[in-house]
Amino acid sequence: MVGCVAVPIPQGEGEVTEGREITAEGARAIEIGRTSRGEVLDRLGEPAAIWAEQRVFVYAWDRVHMKLLWAAGGGYSGAVGVLDVPTHYMLLLQFDLNDRVSRAERCVRPALTRYGTFLREWADGQACE
Repeated sequence: MVGCVAVPIPQGEGEVTEGREITAEGARAIEIGRTSRGEVLDRLGEPAAIWAEQRVFVYAWDRVHMKLLWAAGGGYSGAVGVLDVPTHYMLLLQFDLNDRVSRAERCVRPALTRYGTFLREWADGQACE
């Protein structure tokens, strides 16, 4: 007989496991039409990615709010493990031709949506959740 079980374990605020978090307060310091590209770099540092064609800076980080405890077994053998379940956060900044922020959103990228697909949709005007 074979069986498996998975138990979600909430982690509250969790921890940042990848990238450097830009807090909501840090994102609010960016003013549409006023904050320049240079000021963004001074305040937030280098972005995780730059999409030059669309004039977009991407600040990305993962925060683990939940872990998944799993166990599987059958016969005389089995295995147990713990998986991190990350939430993928992004701060997306788009600049106008004068290098001023024209759009800024702090987003959560759905787990099953690819990074590039998410950015293209956002650049085409789709809002974040």
